[in-house]
Amino acid sequence: MAKKVSTKEDQPMLRINKEREYMELLKNETETLKLELNREAREAKKGNNAFAGTDINRLQEEGARYIRKIESERRKVEELELEISKYQELILEQKSRLGGVNAAQL
Repeated sequence: MAKKVSTKEDQPMLRINKEREYMELLKNETETLKLELNREAREAKKGNNAFAGTDINRLQEEGARYIRKIESERRKVEELELEISKYQELILEQKSRLGGVNAAQL
């Protein structure tokens, strides 16, 4: 069999075949890069979840600490309001005992 000699008519077809091979190669490389990118994104997400978990725990502890402080302050406010009302009663009692102008205001 004789080897076929390429002619000018075969040149465009050869170039098209080479371009198709190159496009197929690029397509495979693109697919490989997509898979690697997806894998890295999943790994990064897992890593972020670990850090997010520690952040969430820290924030929950901080929130609980502030809730305890708020409750403590509420109790103090209630105690102070009781003291204020007690002292207001004492003031009214003293005014009534003084008599005069202050007694008339009661």
